[in-house]
Parts: sequence; structure tokens; C-alpha cells
Amino acid sequence: MVEYSSPARAVHYTAASFIITPYSNPYGYDRGLCSKILMEAYKKMDSDLSVLYGSIGEAMDSVIDGKTMGLYPLYPSDQLPENLVFSKPLTRLKLYAYRRVSAKIADEISGSAKKTQIVKKICMPKIFKKISGLREKLDALYQGVELIFERYPQTCFINMRLNKIDLVVDEDKNALFATDFIYAGDSLRLEKSEKPLYETSLHMAFDQNNPETALRLKQLDTVLEEMRARGELEQIEKSFIELWQINNAV
Repeated sequence: MVEYSSPARAVHYTAASFIITPYSNPYGYDRGLCSKILMEAYKKMDSDLSVLYGSIGEAMDSVIDGKTMGLYPLYPSDQLPENLVFSKPLTRLKLYAYRRVSAKIADEISGSAKKTQIVKKICMPKIFKKISGLREKLDALYQGVELIFERYPQTCFINMRLNKIDLVVDEDKNALFATDFIYAGDSLRLEKSEKPLYETSLHMAFDQNNPETALRLKQLDTVLEEMRARGELEQIEKSFIELWQINNAV
């Protein structure tokens, strides 16, 4: 696992995380949006936060084994261990549908007037596979569709460019980078759904069997609510998105 630490302060905590760009990534801009939010939150508690990055399975095991005090960025799922309890939301995760359309069709698209397209295969990052209700939502929208999961979002968009799939479902921030990189200079363009297909929240999760969890959860929730009320979470996200896009464009 890869470790990243904030500057030393009075109290030290270690959390676990896994890659879900751009919310948490040890190699991305400043380690991700959720990392920046948590670093700032713990700084307000006069605490420093070290983060161990690994797979989602490794992150989960480290919390259950007591090696780390929590893991992030986790979304609600009925496939998670029952002993996990969630903090207040760190941010929102919005999943949109992306489809490849010709330049001519793209120019004709306006308002709610859309060209119909038969969707047989949908590709999405594997990290979203366990989101509660997502599969049911896609089944309702696209009956009989085949879902394909890839480790990297970029692979989904490459497969769509190669006409192997009809639709990509991805979160909007990472898709900005993936689509610019893969489709730059191409004669075909992408259409993004006007509204999210699915929206959920991202959290820090703690093991409720740990006797210190109740206090840690209360402390973090209190600070997150204060930051949200003062508009600090919104400002962190706005600044992060602007700088993250600049860093990816270089």
C-alpha cells in the first residue's frame, strides 16, 4: 500500500483509501478531492492524517483489523459489511451517461429532442459495481442491456470509440479528462446526459465495533457540518476542480 501524510500535529490518525479518481488517488492532483476535504477537517481538529492507499479489499481489511481508523471514499451499498458506519457526506458522486454521436447529429441535438439509439452494451468503471440501486436503475432505463465493467474509466471510452459498446456510465469529473484525452481531434463527439443517471454520496466509514468509533465519528461529523454551513466544502470542491483540470491539461 502507498502512504501519504499531512504535516505533523497534536494527534495522529491513519485512514485507508482506494483509488477512485478524482476523489482519492495517491498519484493524482493533491491526492484527490475527498483527501483534501479530510485533511482540512482533521487540521481543524488539530490532528494530522496519514493515508494508506490500496485496493478496496485491502482498505476494508485494514479497518476491520484495526490497522487504520477508517476508510474513504465509500458510497452506501447493501454489499458492504454491516459493521461499517458512515460519516456525514464528504461530497456527491454523480454518474452520467456518455454516448458517441456523429458531428452532424451532435449539431442537431437541442433541448430534449434526442436521436434515439439502441443501447445493447454499457460499460462503466468496476469501482461503481456495488452502488446500491444502480443496476436496477440501468435495467429500468435500458431493458435487456449487457453491463461490462472495466478497471479504468479510460478503457470504457476507448471501447466506445472502437464501437465495442454503446454507452459509458462514469462520474463527470473524471470523464472530462478521459474524453478530452481519448477523443481530442476526433471527427466524432460525445453527448453527455443532461441530468445524472444516478447520484449518491461519498463518506468516511468506521468500524462500529471499535470502541473509539463513536467519538471519532462525532468529531468528524461536527467539523464537516461546520465546514458545510460556512461554505468551505463547496469552496474546496470548486478550487479542486479548477486546479485538477489545469493539472490534467498540462
